[in-house]
Amino acid sequence: MASPASRCGVRAPFEVPDEAMTALVLDDGRPVPSGTVRRPAALGG
Repeated sequence: MASPASRCGVRAPFEVPDEAMTALVLDDGRPVPSGTVRRPAALGG
């Protein structure tokens, strides 16, 4: 089940409500990436 991305240490480079950005851990045996999401410049990065 997905949960707020902030619980995994994932954040957007802009303000976004916790319930609007979620994360889903697919493999409990691997570390979960964390940090700020970035988009390529071609997508308005």
